[in-house]
Amino acid sequence: MFARKLPIRSRAGADSLHKTPRPNLVWLFTMLTLGTGAVTGFATMVVGSFLTDVQAAAGTYLHGNASADPIQAATLFPPVPPVTKVIDVYDPPPAALQPRPASRPPENASEGESHSGSSPIHSTPSQPEHDD
Repeated sequence: MFARKLPIRSRAGADSLHKTPRPNLVWLFTMLTLGTGAVTGFATMVVGSFLTDVQAAAGTYLHGNASADPIQAATLFPPVPPVTKVIDVYDPPPAALQPRPASRPPENASEGESHSGSSPIHSTPSQPEHDD
């Protein structure tokens, strides 16, 4: 039964040659979303600057140009005499380089003997044993 339905579905109809492919709606959605965001941002910028200008003009004309004399700061804050203090800062001295400890001489050299004999390893398989 299943094998019989496959050829029926795959049969070409008379109108199948004239079908055009469906447009990709993802791109349409993306462009509409981004376009709407751009238009909204531009409108916000234009309307916001216009309203700021209107508010500044209204504030100037409604309140009038009469501005109060500036308040002297000395009336609110009495003058304070300058304070002079001597501050001693004790910084620790810079770290001095410590001298390197003297290297110890080898133990054999302290005895005054030079090592001129055979190797101290006596049981090596590559060398014959010495009978001294």
